[in-house]
Amino acid sequence: MHRIVTKSRDLQTYQSLHGRKYFSKEEQSAYYKSRQGLEGERKLFNLLRDQLSSDRIPMYGLLLNNYGTIIQLDCLLIFPSKVVLLEVKNHQGEFEFRDEQFYRITNDKYYPNPLHQLQRSDVNLWEILTKSYPGMQLESYVVFVHEEFTLFTEKNSTILLLSQINSFIRTLNKIPGKIQEHHRKLATKLVAAHMTKSPHVELPEYHFDPLKKGVLCLNCRNSLQLFKRELHCKRCSYKENIDSGVLRNVIEFHTLFPDMKITTTNIASWCALGVSDRSIRRILKAYLYQHSYKKRSHFKFYRNIQD
Repeated sequence: MHRIVTKSRDLQTYQSLHGRKYFSKEEQSAYYKSRQGLEGERKLFNLLRDQLSSDRIPMYGLLLNNYGTIIQLDCLLIFPSKVVLLEVKNHQGEFEFRDEQFYRITNDKYYPNPLHQLQRSDVNLWEILTKSYPGMQLESYVVFVHEEFTLFTEKNSTILLLSQINSFIRTLNKIPGKIQEHHRKLATKLVAAHMTKSPHVELPEYHFDPLKKGVLCLNCRNSLQLFKRELHCKRCSYKENIDSGVLRNVIEFHTLFPDMKITTTNIASWCALGVSDRSIRRILKAYLYQHSYKKRSHFKFYRNIQD
């Protein structure tokens, strides 16, 4: 857990709702920001995975509470002698810092200052770390990973642009030493303190009945049509076998309605493919385990799909 970049719960929810309900302008913006953030975090993850060779414990997507202050850590690298915090930004375009604000030059729109966010995370993370390992050094950086991002600013040692990342990783590779048991205990404590849901994230309101039913295309979110044992998208020509499509739809159902039981009736209604309950039951039995109580039964995943 947290050794790779995964989708946040809010992004999982937005993706499951996409195509099933109308998004307001604010909801569209939140969905876009979540997708852009994940894309940036994956880009940094791939760079570190391919180039970072020094002994370390990588951790991604930690959500921690320090006496009521919630901090989200995109990437935390525990090295033998220090901890490195990397806050990832995937902005595109030309930006500048002006009057303590972060502006896009083309439209003079300002965004939350990433240096303020970094400082806030740094201070709170330092307090958390000193409780468990008071001698650990902490370094923090904002990393801009988009290849079409330009920043006009004075030199700042806490800012890393895409052109600087390779050199930065080579510096990290020079960190000596080996990870010891106390480093692993620190990582375990951080994982144990991780919050699965942020209290500050506002998701769209939704209910089962008004949502569009059906198995939606993985690419364009158009409704898939059943043709023999395959699902076809008439808009983008995407194809998927029926088992894969139904199982993907079950995951969306469980993401949106974790308290509703995965039953043959519920999934048949959610998929709206016009196939028999027997076919739906066959798919559920093939990939999930059946939990029976008296004459009633429902299905569960073999592990928590949101881990």
